[in-house]
Amino acid sequence: MDIEKRRKQKLKWYYKNKEQEVKRSREWRKKNIEQARENQRNWSEKNRLHVRERDNKYLAKIKHQALEAYCGDDISCICCGEKYEIMLSIDHIGKDGAEHRRKIGSKSKQLYLWLRKNNYPLGYRVLCINCNVTLGTTGSCPHSDLTQ
Repeated sequence: MDIEKRRKQKLKWYYKNKEQEVKRSREWRKKNIEQARENQRNWSEKNRLHVRERDNKYLAKIKHQALEAYCGDDISCICCGEKYEIMLSIDHIGKDGAEHRRKIGSKSKQLYLWLRKNNYPLGYRVLCINCNVTLGTTGSCPHSDLTQ
């Protein structure tokens, strides 16, 4: 039997028995947690590019959700109007950004997840990287009257 035909048969069987297979797999992972972790580590090492792409997509998704929560449909820097999402960031309105990052973690992913978990609370705004850094270092932004 050729490989492609066998692969299709396995997939057909899997989807037909998916619920049973998921249950069996979860039970095996509970009993063999160290082996499951080792398998996951090995798979991740062999598929680094795939893992990186998946993680980047997820980060872009949760960042977009945060930007949308604070901007609505018009996602842009409130100071200069920059719209390119890769250039946008979340700014702590008070001067407590460093302290907050120490509590929740310094990665942007951790901030976006924290914001989502806490229903996108007040006290944050969307700025581009340039405005955010300028505002943080000089206390004001040259584009507008925005101050820290």
